[in-house]
Parts: sequence; structure tokens; C-alpha cells
Amino acid sequence: MIPFINTIRLFLLYAIVITIVISKLNLNSICIVLLILTWLIEGNFKSRWRSLKKDKLFIAYTLFLVIQLAGITMSENFKDGWKDLESKLGFIALPLVFCSSGFVDRDMRKKVMLVFSISLTIAALFCICAAALRYAASQDTIVFFYHELVSPLDHHAVYFSVYMFISLVFVMADLADSSWLKKNRFLHVLWILFYLLFIFFLSSKMVLLVTALYLIYWFIRSETHIKSRFSRNLIAGISILLIVVAISVTDNPVKKRFADLKGDIELLSLNEYNDAMYFNGWQFRLLLWRFTYEIIRDRKAWITGVGPSNDQAALQKKYLDMGLYGGLASRGDRGYLDFNCHNQFLQSFLESGIPGLLVFIGWCWIFIQKVIRKKQAVLSWMTIIIFAFFFIESVFERQYGMILTTLFPLMYLYTTKPVNQKSQ
Repeated sequence: MIPFINTIRLFLLYAIVITIVISKLNLNSICIVLLILTWLIEGNFKSRWRSLKKDKLFIAYTLFLVIQLAGITMSENFKDGWKDLESKLGFIALPLVFCSSGFVDRDMRKKVMLVFSISLTIAALFCICAAALRYAASQDTIVFFYHELVSPLDHHAVYFSVYMFISLVFVMADLADSSWLKKNRFLHVLWILFYLLFIFFLSSKMVLLVTALYLIYWFIRSETHIKSRFSRNLIAGISILLIVVAISVTDNPVKKRFADLKGDIELLSLNEYNDAMYFNGWQFRLLLWRFTYEIIRDRKAWITGVGPSNDQAALQKKYLDMGLYGGLASRGDRGYLDFNCHNQFLQSFLESGIPGLLVFIGWCWIFIQKVIRKKQAVLSWMTIIIFAFFFIESVFERQYGMILTTLFPLMYLYTTKPVNQKSQ
């Protein structure tokens, strides 16, 4: 019975990673529900409960959901509150399965990550082909960059870029010793270079910087990953050349996004703004720190926050009160009104006050401790980019973020140890 259930789980994990890549979020949710169903069918609840109540990371995930549930009781719109909670049930569902079942071994993990990587590669090729067709019609190079590039998938450029980075590390580290890639070293090099090129096109400053750090790390440690000095030097040389030349000598959105880091810090302290004022990425994120603090202060919501379903309404009111651009309804433009805190620490503070922020920080601390004990390269770099992402995005507010912070790290954290080996 258990081998049969594990086979079903393997195919469900395939389905989960494929549907998150192609942005079929409803199907993704159905697959998660079916994965929970296999957990229920397997039974053995007493033993699992004993494991779960000792697992600090599972408790941290649970506390996060409890804080969200408590916030619903203060919601001005109870229906919206429950809808918001439903979107975050994966934060307890997936940890429930992974933390208590122990069904993922190295072989299963590698298969799932390989399917994930192949899916990303096919999706990226599809996006490039779609962009080429649009370029032929418009002659506008913007179709090859950032959100426009992944728009055929209805995906988010930065989340897709983070997924690409995780897959890149997997391909360069865990797949380096695969027999089929050893026989096709050129294919391995080509795959890596394609990933690097696509990450460049996606134009996320954060992901580009973390990728550069990883390449430096990989080059130093490459003796343990790629035995061929030619392959190692080829990848490093071409990667650096492609990125430096592309950014330096072309007029591209990536250069513009880095140039956009310049800005006037005094703009953040004004008491009033107007529709014509422009904020670059870092200016707006710093402004959100100020706005979040002022919302909590004015509402005296230090302990409770504003609630998980009232947070966006509170931000929208603040934007309009301060005179920020609210869009034009006639053309479906909402200006800044749909922007959340763009920082998971701020988002937790706004939604659930100081207790919510402390729960999130506690989750981070427990998560990092478990990752350090594992000493696994893919998991470590996955953690680095996830935590870097927390500072520029409210990751838990999207299903992409839920999968990013549960499925992928939990597969590595709860991989069962081989019978004949003492450690992983």
C-alpha cells in the first residue's frame, strides 16, 4: 500500500511543480488537496502527531496560520478574511505532509527537481518564442524583458526568476554528477548558459545579484562539482562575458533598472505628494516602511495589526490620503492602489502587529537553524534567495510564494536518510 501511495505522491509532486511553473494556480491547489488526501489515507495518526508536536518548524508554520486566523476575527469583511485564509492553507497543508510522513528520499527529490527544471526550461523557451513573434510585429525590445517576457504564462517575473535561480543551482550542483549529463557535457553547459541568459532577461536586480554571488561561490568550489577544467572555465568565462557585455553596451531594461537605483532620499519625508511624482523601486519600498509604521501608529494597532483582509484597504487609504497616483478607472489603471508592503516583515507587522512580526521572525530563525544543520548546497542557496526575497516582496501573499517557502525547502529538509549511510 505504501509504495503505491508514494508513487501517487510522486506524480502529484510532479503536477504541483509543473502547475506552479505554468501558473495554473487552481490546478495547483487541487493537487495539494490530493496530496493531503494521500496523507489521510495512509493513517498512522498517533505516530505522526508525536512527530509533529516535537517539530519546531511545523509549530512555527502552524503559529503563522493561527495568527492569520486570529486576524480574521477583527476583519471588517469576514468573507474576504476567510478567502484570504484559504489562500494560505498551503502553509499548514504541505508542512503537515512533509514534516510527518518521511516519504521523500533522495531519488524522489531529484526526480521532482528534474521535472521542475525541465518544466521551467520549456516554459522559458515558450516565452522567448512568444516574445520573438511579438517583436516581429512591434519591433519593441521590451517584450524580451521583465514582466512582458513571462506575460504569455500570466506569471510574475520576479517569482519566475527566483524559481529559475533555484533550478540553476540544482542543475549546477545536484545534476553535475548525473551520468547522462557527464556523457553530454556540452548539453550541461548549454543548459546553464540558457538559465543565466533568461535570468538576465527577467531583469530582477535581487536575483541577478544573488546569481552573481552563487557563480563566485561555484567557481571557487567547482572542483567538487565539475571535474573538467575546460567546462568550468567555459561556463565561468562566458557567463561573466555575457552579463557584463549585455549590460554595458546595450540599451536594455536591465541597465535601466539598475540605473533606477539613483534617487532623492528627501522625497521620502514629504508630507504630501501628487499624481505626477515618480518613485523608483527602492524609494517606494522605503516609503512603505514609513506608511506601514504610520498606519499602525494612527490606528494604535501595535498588538493586533489591521487584520489580514484589511491590510490592502489600509494601504490604499494611505496612498490616496498622501496624494499618490491612484490610477484612471477609464483605462483600468489603478496606479499604486494594488501595491502591498513589498516586504514580508512589514506585511506581517501590518497584518498582525508585533505578535505577527515576532512569529514570522521565529519561523525564520527555526528555518535557518534547520538549513544550517543540513549542509546542503541547493537548500542553502534556496534559503539565501528566499530570505533576500523577503526584503523586497510580501512573499506569503501569493501562491507562488507559498510553494516557494514550503514545498521546495521541505523536500530538502525532510529527505529521509539512506539506510546504509549515517548522514545525508
